[in-house]
Amino acid sequence: MATYDLVVRNARIVKPGQPIREGDIAVRNGVIVESDGVVSGDAAQTIDAAGSHVLPGVIDPHTHPGLVAPLDRRLPLESRGAAAGGVTTIVQYLRRPESYREAVPARRKAAEEHLLQDFAFHVTLLNRDHFDDIRMCIEDFGVTSFKIYMNSRMPLSERMRMDALPGQEVNDIAPVDYDDGFLLDAFRALAPYRGVRLNIHCENSDIAISETAKVVAAGRTGLTAWSDGRPAIGEAAAMHVAGVMSREYNVPLYIPHVGSREGIRAVEELRKLGTSLTVETCPHYLVLTDESSDTAKVAPPIRKEADQAAVLEALVRGDLNTLGSDEIPYTLEEKGMSTFWTENTAFSGCGLLLPVAISANLPLQLVAETTSAAPARAFGLEGKGSLDPGNDADLVIVDTESESQVRPQFLNSSSDFSVYDGMSLRGWPTVTISRGEVIFDRGRFPTAEGRGKYLFRSLATD
Repeated sequence: MATYDLVVRNARIVKPGQPIREGDIAVRNGVIVESDGVVSGDAAQTIDAAGSHVLPGVIDPHTHPGLVAPLDRRLPLESRGAAAGGVTTIVQYLRRPESYREAVPARRKAAEEHLLQDFAFHVTLLNRDHFDDIRMCIEDFGVTSFKIYMNSRMPLSERMRMDALPGQEVNDIAPVDYDDGFLLDAFRALAPYRGVRLNIHCENSDIAISETAKVVAAGRTGLTAWSDGRPAIGEAAAMHVAGVMSREYNVPLYIPHVGSREGIRAVEELRKLGTSLTVETCPHYLVLTDESSDTAKVAPPIRKEADQAAVLEALVRGDLNTLGSDEIPYTLEEKGMSTFWTENTAFSGCGLLLPVAISANLPLQLVAETTSAAPARAFGLEGKGSLDPGNDADLVIVDTESESQVRPQFLNSSSDFSVYDGMSLRGWPTVTISRGEVIFDRGRFPTAEGRGKYLFRSLATD
């Protein structure tokens, strides 16, 4: 009998905060058992990394695959696109207007049937009835992170797209109306559960409504107009409101998609005040500006070159902690490009997290930290985010040298466009391994869909 199930040999092993070392990684029963130095002993399967870098499998903490129906056709494609990008764990936002009692199990079943990767959920609180679901989500479903949209005051959100359920051919549309009193009540509802985290989309709705009206009245369109209509001061203002409540009720924050200088300054101020928070940015804020294609319309907006530079600097300083794609894999038709102000926000990008981060010249140890270790810590994903022995054998072999142009038809996604189309990127995964099993190998997908495992998370008990 072989000593190991799998050994990855001749690897340049990348661990956050450590020098890159040459060596082997040995796997038994889906778990890393050795990752320091040369491994002796035989293996049922051997992969020669041939001097390529090996990083922990990517954890994308911010995806919305359910916002495009139907699930049985779209989830397998998005899973393949993610696997080709080195993604071994996907954390999906789930939003429904009714109770989550049936929605969470239904979406879990769909993901278990179609995903190659392991997965977890963030549950969105859209109304006060959802507060009654919090205990159930924690105790029965192992969901320990929830979300609120501060940018969803009417009329901004009178037609919010809801996540598809199995069997739906078209996504439901429902009205949502936010106010700060709702946010306060959410903090009160979450406060009894130590270790729960609240993810907040921080944009002040009143500022967005007022400023957008001025921009539209002036007849302007395009990404600069979109940015002016949702100014970064609105992000910063919302962060401070959330920060006050977070400190009062001792509920830690996760602030996604920060891409502005004002937002970064607000993060620095919140930390000085003692706010417990983890902060995410996205790949589009690293390499795009408001002069990019209108297909890059997203909320919060992509802004100026100075903001792009500030995001990169904040990642290196540690003020920004994680990278998430904020992926909604629309087709161009679903994006709705005919009228700019009604065009849907967001786009595909989960499978490009690694190439964008590496091409932005972030140190590889920082890439491993922000794309894997930090998301695992933030959301209690035990056994994930590390190449140390005892952790799940989630890893990705990456070619950090050769460059290729982004072309939508080669991204294995259901989306037929890419905001990165034509960009020359390096850092493309060649092999992706999930719990010791190869799920992507140089353009092939050796495993059948439906091997992904649901990650039931528990709150701290000490």
